[in-house]
Amino acid sequence: VRMDCVYREPSPDDKRVLYIRLTEKGQKIAQAEQHALRRVIERMMNSLDEQEMDLLIGILQKVR
Repeated sequence: VRMDCVYREPSPDDKRVLYIRLTEKGQKIAQAEQHALRRVIERMMNSLDEQEMDLLIGILQKVR
């Protein structure tokens, strides 16, 4: 709230509920972080050979 990234929105249906929403600034920051994370993951994936990639996919499917 202090950094202007989120704001509080009371629920119109239940006064006990308070929604936390991203501001436009918060959305831009979140998108930038998603892109940065995607680049890191791509670099990591590109460093794996085919056998390592198959192993990783198998492990990720198990924990999914």
